[in-house]
Amino acid sequence: MASELISLPYALSTTQTVVVVKHRNHFGRKTVTHATAKIHVICGSIKKEDAQLIGRRSANYQPNLWTYEFLHQSHHNHHVVDRVEERARKLEEKVLYMMMNSSDMEPLNLLELIDDLHRLGLSYKFQNHINSALSRIHSSQYMHLHTHKTLHATALLFRILRQHAFHVSQDVFESFTDDEKNFKPEIGNDVQGMLSLYEASHLSFEGENLCEKAKTFSATNLMNIISKDETENKVKESTRSVLEGLPYHHSPYRVEARRYIDTYNKKEPHNQLLLELAKLDFNMVQSLYQQELQQMTRWWRDMGLASKLSFARDRLTESFFWSLGIVSHPNFSNCRKELTKVAALITVLDDVYDVYGTLDELELFTDAVERLLHYII
Repeated sequence: MASELISLPYALSTTQTVVVVKHRNHFGRKTVTHATAKIHVICGSIKKEDAQLIGRRSANYQPNLWTYEFLHQSHHNHHVVDRVEERARKLEEKVLYMMMNSSDMEPLNLLELIDDLHRLGLSYKFQNHINSALSRIHSSQYMHLHTHKTLHATALLFRILRQHAFHVSQDVFESFTDDEKNFKPEIGNDVQGMLSLYEASHLSFEGENLCEKAKTFSATNLMNIISKDETENKVKESTRSVLEGLPYHHSPYRVEARRYIDTYNKKEPHNQLLLELAKLDFNMVQSLYQQELQQMTRWWRDMGLASKLSFARDRLTESFFWSLGIVSHPNFSNCRKELTKVAALITVLDDVYDVYGTLDELELFTDAVERLLHYII
């Protein structure tokens, strides 16, 4: 059984003979008609007093913080979930109608709506309509008529288009620079413009000097804004969170959604429809993640590695968080679970090599794994 673990203490040697008989079928392809494998495993146990002479190392890893019982506490109420899903579907239809009629919206309002959908964690539901709307903006005269109007509008357009792989040149910022291609000092007090410019500057390509200047210029002015006594506390808080945190497109998607839900709730004006849908969607996706983690903890417990290899780190939950940071889309559940398995197993193997095994044992173990992989491939 794959879930069973055979303990092989201290000494291991293997011999393997593989006989494979092949022939060609009527399509001319080679097929295996008979395969036998003879694998001989010798396990040599070592007396306790001899084992002590080996001098096993210990990294003194901290124990697992999450118990199996804690992770398997059920918070799943089917009646509540059904009501939440039904309400979310109705709200989603209303937002979808809004996106389908986005051609009547002002381009800046549409860009801000798309930005809110991203930050609230809802963009995956409307990705096709978002791409269609951005295609209209990218191919319209808006690029030529409005990019020099306000710094906020220009920077927001630049960032969102680049996030969606549309071509947009850094030259859209030239209207805010002087003859020496330095940003004009008078725009430094525009808080919204500086915030948008700072976030947009992180989507630059190598060699784009104007974007690098934009990053330095906006960061300097934002720090000056924070240091002023007359600056409102709300502005200081939002500015500090942008400067101290990761760029938006580098942030964990669902963590950023949770943070922005609180920010959006305080924002005036805000769309109550989007806010309610974001809260419902966050709870539904969180419930999905919890179910996945419970499935992974059952798999990990059945494997038995954590209990039998006490020297290794038991980091199943951290491995799941890692996979969640890479693939957060709700539809990619299987991908998250497979990544979790890989990370958890690699962590154990890393400790076998770095902490527990002796050189002779690791050479034998490596040789056995390489021959196994060769046989499988």
